[in-house]
Amino acid sequence: MKHSILIVDDNPGVSAPMAEYLEQGGFGVHVSHSAKEAITATQCKNYSLVITDLRMETGSDEDGLNLIRHLRRSKPGLPIFILTASGAPEAATESYRLNVDKFIGKPIMMSRLLATVRDFLADFYKLAK
Repeated sequence: MKHSILIVDDNPGVSAPMAEYLEQGGFGVHVSHSAKEAITATQCKNYSLVITDLRMETGSDEDGLNLIRHLRRSKPGLPIFILTASGAPEAATESYRLNVDKFIGKPIMMSRLLATVRDFLADFYKLAK
């Protein structure tokens, strides 16, 4: 099964290399540059995983948190990773409350991200069967 990943980040300097690396790792990848684009994308396709930044359009952690709240209502059970440079304790606490699967700090080596994604998806979908 080829997993499909949605990357949500308004910075193409982050999202493009991440998408390319994950594609080279064997994943199907779609990039959305805003929470609004991501919501539309998840209405049109089912993804195996969403990797989202917190601070996007407004520069506030609420951008990513609002996306996660929406996804928890509309796509319960969809795995979500937060990949962010925001170390705000409130964001980490809220992401925990929203059952985010992983909270990963930027910067991260692409090889480590790929390994984390592979390990998580292998375990998650093995348990889901």
